[in-house]
Amino acid sequence: MSAGCGKAPATLKSATVNQATPTNSITVGGMARQFLVRWPTSYANGKAYPLHIGLHGANGNLSEDGRDNFGLWSLSKDSVIFVTLAAVNGLWEGPRDLTYADAVLKQVESELCIDTSKVVLEGFSQGAAMSWYLTGSRPGVFRAVVGHSGGGVQGIPALSPVAYLGSLGTGEGNGQNTQTDQFAKANGCTIETLPRAETGKHVCTPYKGCKEGFPVTWCSYDGGHGFQDTDSGSSMSWVPSTAWAFLMPLLF
Repeated sequence: MSAGCGKAPATLKSATVNQATPTNSITVGGMARQFLVRWPTSYANGKAYPLHIGLHGANGNLSEDGRDNFGLWSLSKDSVIFVTLAAVNGLWEGPRDLTYADAVLKQVESELCIDTSKVVLEGFSQGAAMSWYLTGSRPGVFRAVVGHSGGGVQGIPALSPVAYLGSLGTGEGNGQNTQTDQFAKANGCTIETLPRAETGKHVCTPYKGCKEGFPVTWCSYDGGHGFQDTDSGSSMSWVPSTAWAFLMPLLF
């Protein structure tokens, strides 16, 4: 249980459902930075909640995933606290934003009741790559990571074991070698060529032989750069329910 358990939030404000407001501010390295927090309507400060931290893509902002937390807000049914981070001018930079993420996590854990063994990351594009950077820089802090179409942050530190779900469209190549293989190696999984999505569809395949408690799953889909892909003929993205099904047994 974090230091915030048993306390009322001192300064943090909870975002309105489906709105990227109100924002919270924190000064890091002499710069004012913003972030969103959304806690359950039934929040009780004596219960430790899992924490989901979201990171937008390059040139994105708090609205990109902060409105619905990558589609997980409704699926979580008041069981998770969500934080959304924002890069400077929309672009993530490893060392600078590691300090920012550290500061936000410290503040959130000091004011809200968090289960510190169940902190997860989810990011899109450069935000996914920033989640790789955070994971490598802070081994043991994050229980799981979900990354969509990751890339664009340099100097990713060596990764330690962490549960990982990765996705990439076939329009950007097969992708497992640039997305999930790096986590599979860290988790002791068997590296082999996994299925590629058929036209108009997606396919998610778990790696074999992973260290117990540290699964890795690769999702290939017929499409381009994104994080809300839909199969042909469907009006609803398969991604949020897939991510939630992956995270559920790790968080509860």
